[in-house]
Amino acid sequence: MLYSIAFDDDGEPGPAEIFVDSLGGGQLDGMAVDACGNVYVDEYVAAIVWRISPDGSDRQPIIDLSADTTWIPNMQWGSGVGGWETETLYVLDIQSDKMYETPLGVPDKLRLYP
Repeated sequence: MLYSIAFDDDGEPGPAEIFVDSLGGGQLDGMAVDACGNVYVDEYVAAIVWRISPDGSDRQPIIDLSADTTWIPNMQWGSGVGGWETETLYVLDIQSDKMYETPLGVPDKLRLYP
């Protein structure tokens, strides 16, 4: 299961609520969010990256690396520095040290740090 937690204006977390009750084979690892609110989750052993709509109703595998590997632990958008494109999702294959890139046409969600 994936849970969502809303934060109030003071940054205090609310209760955890079920966002998605099941996804793929369930061996989930890294997560990311794009500027549109879509959630990306990697199913690391199956080597699939899922895109989930902001309300959790639509789930699509957008990257399938199962023919090449069985271990993708995480992903990240490019920083815009050194050739890493800001609207591209980069996925690391930990078995071969290969980096896969998937242009999505949308950057990641701005993260605010205290």
